[in-house]
Amino acid sequence: MKLSIVTSCHNRAKLLERVWQGLVSQSSRDFEWVIGNDGSTDNVEDVATSLALRSDFPITFVDARKHVGKSRIDNAMIKAAKGDLVLFCDSDDYLTRDAVEAVIAAWRPGLSGVTGLATEDGGTALFDPFYQDEIEASWRDLADRPDEGTSDMTLAIRTDLLRETPFPEVDLLYPEGAMVRNLNCAGGGPTKDNSC
Repeated sequence: MKLSIVTSCHNRAKLLERVWQGLVSQSSRDFEWVIGNDGSTDNVEDVATSLALRSDFPITFVDARKHVGKSRIDNAMIKAAKGDLVLFCDSDDYLTRDAVEAVIAAWRPGLSGVTGLATEDGGTALFDPFYQDEIEASWRDLADRPDEGTSDMTLAIRTDLLRETPFPEVDLLYPEGAMVRNLNCAGGGPTKDNSC
């Protein structure tokens, strides 16, 4: 099991070092990092090259050269991904030391993906399980969950599913959460009423 951690950025080169610090500290090296440049005018390519030279894990740089929007750059990163699962890590996120290990440990064949809460701890995104005990649910069931103060999830989704059901390239922003319906209908699991 290998993860492809994908980070898209548009004029956020200054934040990549922080993401990288979280990746360097990982207890597992079963991952690669795919950085997607969404037409930045800052020095994101130079920063990515510098980080790649200092890394003991593979880094792939996907360059759109012009601003194409998050959905298009995400699709390009997914196409370049070599891992079994794609873990979305925004350019302002930081993965805790055991995030890769936790995702891999939670994975079982037959699942569409693994998700946990992205909580805030002094500005640091953490991978945190939804419940003390594991549950299996459809993507829609997770999206419809009423949570107090929980607005963001950390998503690790099967690469093959994301390739079969790419982000619609209809606007400059199509967030991961909007993929719930598409993934559910593509085999992410039935909802309680068996509808897509």
